[in-house]
Amino acid sequence: MKWLYRGDQVNLRLPPFHCNLNPIELVWAQLKDYVARHNKTFKLADVRQLVGEGLLEVTADRWQGAIRQEQKM
Repeated sequence: MKWLYRGDQVNLRLPPFHCNLNPIELVWAQLKDYVARHNKTFKLADVRQLVGEGLLEVTADRWQGAIRQEQKM
């Protein structure tokens, strides 16, 4: 991790793709899990459909849960 100081502000550079520090990584993992559990044909068109369905599962509550999880770290 890298700290950047600017006046009275501190910017913390997080390691990319670190699931415990970036809530988007937790949501992305949920989406990948949805596709993996529902993928029966392994055809690209079906995977695209599943991604769309999985995105509908990413609710505000799931985002808030991912953010709360990150804040515990």
